Amino acid sequence: MCGIGGIIFWDGRPTDGSVVERLLKIQSHRGPDGQGYWAGDGAVLAHNRLAIIDVDAGYQPMLTDDEQFIIVYNGELYNFHELRTELEAFGHRFRTRCDTEVILKSYVQWGADCLQRFRGMFAFVIWDRTKRKVFAARDRVGIKPLFFYQGDSFFAFSSEIQGLLSFDGIPNKLSFPALDHYLHYQYIAAPLTIYKDVCKLLPAHYLLLSAKGPLAAPVPYWDVRFVADRSRSEVEWLKALDDEISQSVKLHLVSDVPFGAFLSGGIDSSSVVYHMSRYLEAPVKTYTIGFHEATYDEREYAGKVARFVGSDHHFEVVHPGSFNLLDDLLYKLVQHYGEPFADSSAIPTYFVSRLAGSHVKMVLSGDGGDELFAGYNTYTNILGSCDVRASKWKLLIARLFRSSINGSIARKARQLPCAEALLSHGTFYAYFRDDARKKLYKPETAALISEKEQGRLYCDFYERSRAKECLSALQYLDIKTYLPGDILTKVDVASMMHSLEVRVPLLDHKVIELAAQVPSELKIKLMGNGDIQKKYLLKKHADSLFPAGFFDRPKQGFGVPIDNWFGGKLFPEVQKRIMSKQGILGDLFNRDVLSELVSSPGAARNNSGRIWALVFLQAWAERFGYA
Repeated sequence: MCGIGGIIFWDGRPTDGSVVERLLKIQSHRGPDGQGYWAGDGAVLAHNRLAIIDVDAGYQPMLTDDEQFIIVYNGELYNFHELRTELEAFGHRFRTRCDTEVILKSYVQWGADCLQRFRGMFAFVIWDRTKRKVFAARDRVGIKPLFFYQGDSFFAFSSEIQGLLSFDGIPNKLSFPALDHYLHYQYIAAPLTIYKDVCKLLPAHYLLLSAKGPLAAPVPYWDVRFVADRSRSEVEWLKALDDEISQSVKLHLVSDVPFGAFLSGGIDSSSVVYHMSRYLEAPVKTYTIGFHEATYDEREYAGKVARFVGSDHHFEVVHPGSFNLLDDLLYKLVQHYGEPFADSSAIPTYFVSRLAGSHVKMVLSGDGGDELFAGYNTYTNILGSCDVRASKWKLLIARLFRSSINGSIARKARQLPCAEALLSHGTFYAYFRDDARKKLYKPETAALISEKEQGRLYCDFYERSRAKECLSALQYLDIKTYLPGDILTKVDVASMMHSLEVRVPLLDHKVIELAAQVPSELKIKLMGNGDIQKKYLLKKHADSLFPAGFFDRPKQGFGVPIDNWFGGKLFPEVQKRIMSKQGILGDLFNRDVLSELVSSPGAARNNSGRIWALVFLQAWAERFGYA
C-alpha cells in the first residue's frame, strides 16, 4: 500500500526530482517506509512506500531489466505467486519477491490484457520510455484511488487530489456539477471531482496515452452482470458462498508484516474474522470503536464475536470530550480527503484506523456485504415503490421473491417501472433533494448548474446494468457509484492517514461475480412472521459459523451521534459557521435557507447531515480555495 504520483511532459523537456518534491511530502503518510522517484525523457514518476510484501527489496519506481518500462503502483495483488510462476515459464526472471515486479512483467508479457489476470486492489501507472506511452489502470471496484489531469502538453496523476494539485499548471476551477452532486449524495462519484479539469479514473478502467495521440478516454476492462442462477438449491448456494469467501479471506492474508481486522459485530466483519481465525495460528487482532450513546455503540456485539473466535480484541470509546471536532478533526479530514466529503462515518473510521494503526500495518474489513447481498433499507423501500399499491409493498416483495419466479409474476417483475425506482432511490439517499438544492442556491449559482447534468451519471450506470430485475439494477448502481465514491473512499483515506492498509475480501471480484448470480429471493426474503430479511443468504452463512441467534438483532450502521452533538454543546459553533457571511457558503447559497437549518438546537439536530456537508464544504474551501 503506497502513494503514487508523477508527471509526463509530451515534449520530453528536461526534468528532475524537484518536480515531485511537494507531491512526496503531501503523500508521505501513505508511505512512511520510504520514498523515491525516477526522472528522465520528460517524465518523473514518484512513490511513497508502505512496505507490506518483500519489505527489504520491493522499492519503487521499479524498472524492467532493459529499463524500457517503469512502474509506480499502489495496492496488493493476491495471486502474484501464481502469476510469477506463469511468467517464469515464459522466460521472465525476477529480482524481488514482490507483486510490483509481477505487475510490471505481466504488462510486458500481455499488455492491457494483464488486467484480466489480476486478483487484488490496485492503481498503477507504467511509462514506456521507448514508445513514449502511458498505461494507467484502477482495480475493478475502485478500492484504490487514482486522480489525473490531461492537458495538451502534459499528463499528471496521483493517489490524492491534493498531491495532484502540487504540480504547476493544473487549474483549481470549481466544478458546479460536482458541487451539485456532493450536496445531493454527500460525495462526488468518478469521473467527477470538485475541480472542473481534474478526473478520477473510473474503477475497472484503464488509460492508454501517447504523445502522438489525442486525449484518450478511459477504456473499461471488466463489468459485473447480474444474472440469477436458480439451478442451485439454497444449501448449494450456502456451500458455494462459504467456499468463495473462505478462499478470498485466505488470499487476503498474504503479508510480511503484522495485521488484524476491523470488527463491528455485524455479520460482514464477523464472518471475515471467523474465516481469518480458521487460517491463523495466533489470535486475530480485532479493533472496534464505541460511543456512550447506546444507539451507535457496537462494543457489546463486537466483544461477543471476539470472545467466540478468541481474538485479541481492542476498542476505544469516542465522545466529544475526547477530541475537538470542528477545530481539529474536521481540518485533518479536509486536508486528507482533498475535496468535499460529507459521510460522517469518516469520523469513527478515522478513530478505528488510528487504533489499529498503533498496533499493526494492515487489517481486513467487511465492506461490500450490503451492496452485494442487498443489506440496505433502500432496497426494500425502493422495491415497494415499484408498485402503485405502495402500502402493499410487503405483499409485492413476497410475490416477486418467491423461490420460483416464473409465469405472470416473472412478467410483472420485468415490467417494473425501474425509472421510478431509480428516482426514488436517489431521493432516499439525498442530503439536499432536488427542490432543497434549488432553494439553497443563489440564482447566479443555480444558473451554473445544468439540469441535464443532474442525475445523468446515475442514469448512465443504471442503463448499463442490463439487469432484468429492479433489485439487481439498483445493486449494480450502488457498486458503481456509492461503493467506490463513498464507502471505499472513506476507508482508503481514513486508514492511509494512519499509514494503515485495509483489505476487503468480500470485494474480491470472484466473490462479486458469485453474488451477482444469487437469486433475488435469496437476498431479500419475506419470513414466515411477516418480517423482511435483508441480506438473507449472507446471514444464513453467518448463522452457520456462529451459534444460533448470534445475529438476531436489528442492523446497525457505522455512524456517529452527530445529531446529538450539533443539537447539543456544538450548536453555537455550527450556527456561527453556517451563518458566516464570508467564504463559499456566503458566496453561493441563500442565507435565509441556511438560517432555517440552524434556527434552533432542534433544527440543527434534525439537519445534522446537511450541516456537516456544509461545514465540510466551508472548511475545504478555506483550506484549498476555489476559482
